[in-house]
Amino acid sequence: MKKLLLLVFAILALNARAQRLDENRLELNLWHPGEVTLQDGRVVKGKINFNYVIDMIRVQSDGQLNTFNHKQILEFQVFKEEEDRIVYYKSLNLPIGHKIYEVVGEDAEKALLVTTVIDREAQTEYTNLGFYNPRYRYNALPPTPGTPGTRTYTVSRKAESFFIIRNTGKIDEIGTIVITRNNSRGQLKSTIKRKKLIKILKEYDPNIEQYLETNDIDLRRRKELIKAILSVMDTGE
Repeated sequence: MKKLLLLVFAILALNARAQRLDENRLELNLWHPGEVTLQDGRVVKGKINFNYVIDMIRVQSDGQLNTFNHKQILEFQVFKEEEDRIVYYKSLNLPIGHKIYEVVGEDAEKALLVTTVIDREAQTEYTNLGFYNPRYRYNALPPTPGTPGTRTYTVSRKAESFFIIRNTGKIDEIGTIVITRNNSRGQLKSTIKRKKLIKILKEYDPNIEQYLETNDIDLRRRKELIKAILSVMDTGE
């Protein structure tokens, strides 16, 4: 019985450690100074923690801790010291979901919105090199979970999905960029399509391809993707 209890405690400790590591990797424990405007008009200032997985924020203010979900929030902003910038968020009820969106840029016609997503995908492979190996693919049939000689692992990623919403109500889904992932295998990859994005941006700037070539823009990189989209926005700068 004593050995069984020790085993249970060990498993619980490992699970807790794994959860802490996962939270650190996903940056769910970060707090930033800022302020939130609620749907009822109240403004609360303090340290803000944004949990994008469950779409809610916690605010430490005047010795109190308050929690607000996306339906209670109108908008909020935080100052990210590590990036030396103010980040703006709005709670929007859109066809793609009623949730909190980061507003990266906007003008009278359109806005660039970003959401953070967590994806997990189970993968199974044969471990018997003579029968199947994903590198050499001796057998084209996919392995079945639970089959002798197989092992199953999970691919998880933290990614950002990009959208352009127009004042007409049309929403262009740009794609996703992977921020972090737990391993290099699996199908959870970035989905930015250069031709698709250029076609969208050409509706605002016919010379966008020349801009991308002149500035050597790599649309698979977050900063450069944002730079390309903001280049067709009238931000007043």
